[in-house]
Amino acid sequence: MRKFGWGVFAVVLLLAISAWAAPNADEFNVKFTVKSAYTPSTGGCFMTLENGNASYDVVNSGFKRCHVFYPGTILSGRFHKYGKQGIEILGTDDNGKPKAFWCVIQNVTYLPPR
Repeated sequence: MRKFGWGVFAVVLLLAISAWAAPNADEFNVKFTVKSAYTPSTGGCFMTLENGNASYDVVNSGFKRCHVFYPGTILSGRFHKYGKQGIEILGTDDNGKPKAFWCVIQNVTYLPPR
């Protein structure tokens, strides 16, 4: 019986940790427009994202299929919530569960008012 009790405790603990670690889709409320995307043959993904009057050149090796992000695509994201220089883009895993893709900012360009 004791082994069963510890097993249940371990399963509940793992479920709680995975739920806590999963991104909250409501936090990804910043809209980024893809201006360009480039995937070199060496891997990784380079994109230029625009938000308001700022343009961000970002790189991320986690984007394996960034060729699907055509110019004009709107992505939901957030700036790194712990104050680090970066952007997290909301995506989904193969099961449709929310997953954040990390983009490190290379350059920030402030655009003239439109």
